[in-house]
Amino acid sequence: LNRRTEAVAQSVQNVYLENIDALFNSIKEQRHDFNNHVNTIQLLVKMKKYEDQSAYTAELVGESIAMNQIININLPAMSALIQAKMTQAYDRKIKFEYDIANLKSIQFGTVKSTELVKIVSNLIDNAFDAVLETDKPEKIVRITGQIRGEQLTFNVGNNGNPIPDKLRQQIFEAGFSTKPLNRKNSGLGLAIVTKILKKHRGIIMVESDENWTEFSVRLPM
Repeated sequence: LNRRTEAVAQSVQNVYLENIDALFNSIKEQRHDFNNHVNTIQLLVKMKKYEDQSAYTAELVGESIAMNQIININLPAMSALIQAKMTQAYDRKIKFEYDIANLKSIQFGTVKSTELVKIVSNLIDNAFDAVLETDKPEKIVRITGQIRGEQLTFNVGNNGNPIPDKLRQQIFEAGFSTKPLNRKNSGLGLAIVTKILKKHRGIIMVESDENWTEFSVRLPM
């Protein structure tokens, strides 16, 4: 049991560290470029390019907000994950929205908490991939989470291309993907999510049309 617990924790820690590394790299890049940004703004003002200067400053403010916003979800690992995903979304020009109610009453053990992070991380990554494949000018990914009765529910949606009806069962199979398989896309994300949910008597459902695709997770507490 201890070995299994350690293996699960190590697996999720790798996911966690990957996201945190991306967050720290973005912060370092922002600090490194600070002087360049100041010089650019000063030059735009000197040239009286006020509209350009305003647009440039607005872009910097948006980047700063994405980096510095503190996410407080009462589940530290989940807070860190959402914050890292916000930074990734900003870098990829994705509008990332979240609405996660207070999870203070959750009584998860260590394994279940880390597995929850793994579920949410896989679903968000898939949503990012989905919107990046579209030609839509505004790419949106939204996550909501709350406690309903004795269940924890998470919904992860995106406005990417719809999933054809005939593929909606296959996408949960290990090795299956609607995208070309490579090192970054192994076709295992949803299979991992399904396996974790099955172990804890949870379920996952998907609805998809031309406007919106949403994965819904129900996990007993």
